[in-house]
Amino acid sequence: MIPQRLARHHIPVITVNELWYRVEAAWSSAPVHAIQSLFDSMLRRIIAFPERCPKSATARDVQKEAF
Repeated sequence: MIPQRLARHHIPVITVNELWYRVEAAWSSAPVHAIQSLFDSMLRRIIAFPERCPKSATARDVQKEAF
């Protein structure tokens, strides 16, 4: 969503301020339902992450802290 919008620019940024402006514009134009969907899926993604990374906290630990 945001990276795709940033990739549409064919002229590279020169300053940090220009990059900030582009990121802010891309973020502002993102549909609210898309952001809400990402937000709603965060807990599921956090719980799934330790299952893919055995050295980190277990999914059970994450669930306990989330509620």
